[in-house]
Amino acid sequence: MVAGYKINDLLDADKRILQRWKRNNIKVQLKKNQKILIVGTLNYINRLNKLGSKKVYAIDNNKKPKFLCLERFKNVKFKKTNFKKINFKNNTFDFIFCNGILSHLDNWEMVIKEFYRISRIGGKVWLNVFGNSKFRRLPISINKKLNLLDLKKIVKILTIEKWNIQKINYIANMIFWKKRILFNKNSFESKLKIIGFKKIKFCRRGIQTDLNEQIFKNKKLKEIFNDGDLRYLISK
Repeated sequence: MVAGYKINDLLDADKRILQRWKRNNIKVQLKKNQKILIVGTLNYINRLNKLGSKKVYAIDNNKKPKFLCLERFKNVKFKKTNFKKINFKNNTFDFIFCNGILSHLDNWEMVIKEFYRISRIGGKVWLNVFGNSKFRRLPISINKKLNLLDLKKIVKILTIEKWNIQKINYIANMIFWKKRILFNKNSFESKLKIIGFKKIKFCRRGIQTDLNEQIFKNKKLKEIFNDGDLRYLISK
């Protein structure tokens, strides 16, 4: 995340995740004593903080975002991590939400194993990773020619132009990245099964701009988008 989110941006993210869950027939509701862990991208926290749980934890390799100081998020406990180890006890969480960061971690497999370890039996995990496709491979040649100074300039220009923060971050994260791992659907699902997850639900739908949703409406796009970005709800 290259720029700070405001409350309206969190509300927009709230709508997006609700629409994705609705179109994939996903219902998540927790009791107040059940525990949630949010991993990495925290812009969906407004919705996750409304799932019924009063025990919400968040971890990221960046510093604590300013919006977590708002009164509505006073129950959220934040920890900074390097993702080399996730410091929670076995069988702690009923729901883990991980949206995107695995595609930027060399040790992504270890992190998923940690999710399995710290999930309770029957606990659910939301995962979102970049699927391997012609489309997702396109930015690679651009990325090699740009640097961090270029990123700062582009963010400044788009901010002055009053672009929406979601769009600025999308452009920045699409073109500028230190690590981007693309996943094959079949091999990724096989890995999840080997780790031990019992139920693996692949989300074929999404919001209008999601690759999955575009493929759903036009099968010819599969040639360039392949399986789209890979979103799952999996269970221990």
